[in-house]
Amino acid sequence: MKSRDASWNDFFQEKVYEAQFEWARLTGFAGRGRVRFYNKLARATERQQNIKQVLERMRARNEKNGDAKRLILRRWIGELNNGRPFSAASEGYLPSAERMMIAAGETNGNVSKGFRTAEYIATAAARIRGAVFGALAYPTMLLVLLSVLLYVASFKLLPIMEGLLPVDQWPPMARGFHGLTSFIRHYGILSLILAGCGVFVVVRTLPTWKGELRAILDCTIPPWTIYREIQASSVLISLAAILESGQSMDQAIEMQRRMATPWLQRHLAEWLKNLRSGKSPGPAADTGLFSKPVQEDLEDYTDSGTVEEAMKDLGRYAIEDAIERISVQAKIMNGVILVMVTGVLLWMYSSMTTVGMAIQAAARQGTL
Repeated sequence: MKSRDASWNDFFQEKVYEAQFEWARLTGFAGRGRVRFYNKLARATERQQNIKQVLERMRARNEKNGDAKRLILRRWIGELNNGRPFSAASEGYLPSAERMMIAAGETNGNVSKGFRTAEYIATAAARIRGAVFGALAYPTMLLVLLSVLLYVASFKLLPIMEGLLPVDQWPPMARGFHGLTSFIRHYGILSLILAGCGVFVVVRTLPTWKGELRAILDCTIPPWTIYREIQASSVLISLAAILESGQSMDQAIEMQRRMATPWLQRHLAEWLKNLRSGKSPGPAADTGLFSKPVQEDLEDYTDSGTVEEAMKDLGRYAIEDAIERISVQAKIMNGVILVMVTGVLLWMYSSMTTVGMAIQAAARQGTL
């Protein structure tokens, strides 16, 4: 009996550990917290402090506070003890674009600059998320309000009206709205589940999905356009850092390709193939990774022979341009959602009003 209790206790503790570890992986170094983490490591390495010692201090503090980040820090310290660089030890925990910056700093012997560049990328990503969330906050509230109103209409109001007046006597507009509410009554929950699954699939496949359809979506529809903008800007900045260390262009691209996600690997592999076939760096980069303005600038800069400076300048400008373009895209999405919500609300109001008038007319005629 004691053996069985001990077994269950071990199993329970293992599951609790796994849950804590997963929670730490997802939230411990996310958003602004990751920016502060990079800033801390950058300041430490600028003062010639050892990364492992800094992580040890952070781990000891988190152990004392019971913070779940201690689990991640333990693993990183173990990887460093095994001789792996931090950029490799943090695989699976930090975004690949930011790890590329750190790897570039490790390669050229300027780790603090790698962390500073990763901090810049993380800050830009936070600004992009802020621009998107800020633009979509109001229409999201409207969508929630619309959902509540449709629920009330579908399950409370329209069933009463159906009992007062047969649906085949409703005005045409109201019959159409009745079809919508009937769908909500029968398939509303299923639709919400499918929509949630769709969002999950889109987010999970952003770094992995490739193909012709993905190439079209990358140029046309958020969130694919947003993901492409961020990745393209990060590639340019990382290339500049690697080229500064004295690596050739094809070596720099190959280094990034090894660390990249499957989606980015496809673009970098094609860029590398074009480069090795004799094309200059600018035209060789025309794989669909960069927006048209950035691609044109890249060709103009690199054709003049200033490859490293081109990557530096375009990387910085690309992020600022990306934030601006993403803000515009978010505002367009804002407008589309507002038009949709307004249209449905007007449809619902008109349908309810016309059905009410039809019921009053039938009551006056004594046909109810």
